Amino acid sequence: MFATDLVKELKTERKVYLVTPKDKLYYALEIIDCNRNVLQSNVNALKKSIEKNNALYLKPITIDNEYYIIDGQTRYRACQELNMPFYVDIVNSMEWSNEDLISINTTQRNWKLQDYLRYYVKFNTDSYIAFEQFLKLHKHITIQMLIAIFNKTNSRSHLNSKIFKNGELKYDNSNKSTILEWLGWLHQINEAPFYPSLNDRTKRNQEFQCSLLKKFQSPNWDNCKFVRLLSEYPHQLNKLKRITDFDQEIEDIYMSA
Repeated sequence: MFATDLVKELKTERKVYLVTPKDKLYYALEIIDCNRNVLQSNVNALKKSIEKNNALYLKPITIDNEYYIIDGQTRYRACQELNMPFYVDIVNSMEWSNEDLISINTTQRNWKLQDYLRYYVKFNTDSYIAFEQFLKLHKHITIQMLIAIFNKTNSRSHLNSKIFKNGELKYDNSNKSTILEWLGWLHQINEAPFYPSLNDRTKRNQEFQCSLLKKFQSPNWDNCKFVRLLSEYPHQLNKLKRITDFDQEIEDIYMSA
């Protein structure tokens, strides 16, 4: 049975219309004063997304019959700046209230990094499949820190996240050996039988991981030496929170020999 066969029995409530720069409505829409402010940074980000893959037809702008935008003001601004057509879904102005604006804008959830991972794994992207396997194997590594490791950096940056979201994550000869080495070193540190042992909070602490990754980038770093000294040094790692404190403590431990 085709999808159209199932639709025949449904009642038509509203229609979706295509609005082009040639139409008067294109310039007539109004933004509601009590709605969220339209941030130019969000408009710019959306413009880039539209230019890369225009999926506006999947999400029409919702307006009322007085031409006020109920949902989609950022999309409207982006389309105008690109001089591109958009789609509208029209509701009666008597059918909605200002409280609906709050409901619409607080129930929509942006994709998280885990959502992007699931998406690319679903489409059998090799690098993301490998990423997911590493994430499952190394329970104390957060997704942000694993992205940093894949990019051979020591911090959670916007650029790293953008690369991940755009499907541009690499897992090849340019980073494989580094990934395996750094994850192996983190595992040795987390599992070493020293006193006091690292608690789960410290193992998963991203500031601690960032501090270690900075050390890993040093060509003279000796992980076996650090693990050995860690078992002899009365460290305070479980009590620290700030990356500067972790930096100093790790340096003190490493230089204690």
